[in-house]
Amino acid sequence: MKSPATSQSLTQFREWLNSQEIPEDVAKPRRAGFFIEEDGTTESLNRRWLAGDEVSWLGGPAPLEGAWPVNANGKPLAHVATLSLHVEFDKELDFDDLDVGETIDGSPRSGYLTVFHDLEAYGASWDDPSSWLVKWYTAYDIPSQRFPLVSPPAEVDTPTEAFQMGRFVPGYSIVSPNDVHGEIFERYDLAYQEYLRQWQKLRKPNQGPPLREDHPVPLTALYAHSAAGFDTANNELLPEVLPKDIDNEFNYYVCLAQIESWTTLMEWFGDASPLEVWIAFADLGLGDLHKNWCLTRTD
Repeated sequence: MKSPATSQSLTQFREWLNSQEIPEDVAKPRRAGFFIEEDGTTESLNRRWLAGDEVSWLGGPAPLEGAWPVNANGKPLAHVATLSLHVEFDKELDFDDLDVGETIDGSPRSGYLTVFHDLEAYGASWDDPSSWLVKWYTAYDIPSQRFPLVSPPAEVDTPTEAFQMGRFVPGYSIVSPNDVHGEIFERYDLAYQEYLRQWQKLRKPNQGPPLREDHPVPLTALYAHSAAGFDTANNELLPEVLPKDIDNEFNYYVCLAQIESWTTLMEWFGDASPLEVWIAFADLGLGDLHKNWCLTRTD
């Protein structure tokens, strides 16, 4: 039976929060998509891709037109992920709940996000943006606009030859314990570990160390709260490296995607650090997804 912690029903998710004695205004639940692994080979992926199926994957080949991207030193980037942005819930939220559980305004709900990275840049201080490439492709929603996937060139150097197919399922994200303070922190941290544990029961990664119930790992997610923490990224890291065109309290930074490196991408980003794709809220609303910044969260 599926846990209320992984339910796409806001009513059920609220019941779970209540069972953990976590106030809603602390957890700040909002809709997000979570990557759940599926079996498949690169050959079956290419067949499904060309057939027009909706599919997401980590590592492996990339949808690419033109030359393989390189960084400022000419080093070919690694293909980290191609993620379908189609995350659909069964029904719309009631009007009174839009400020509680809805996804971030302006979040793209179509197309594919493709992420390349040189596996060297951390992004916490100034790095050349050619160290990564994050592109949003809407044309790939049309099967006839897809081309055969391209395998990485031999010069791409990754710690492991990773590949994992999967799909994004809808659920509710809650804030990181790193963004919770005061007397409730200990109780919240325990609830957060249980939350990850319930999501982990749905996962079946084909690479990396076995998942352990006593040490649940972070999730790869779209539109979710940063598992590493919002406050540090928004207030300390990003203002220095990704200045906003409009600088006010409403134009905060948004974590568009986060990719964990405990399982399939083990050792790709240091000591199991997540890779996060951030963008200013105003740029997200305008669809300017090229104005992004990648952070490898070691803080």
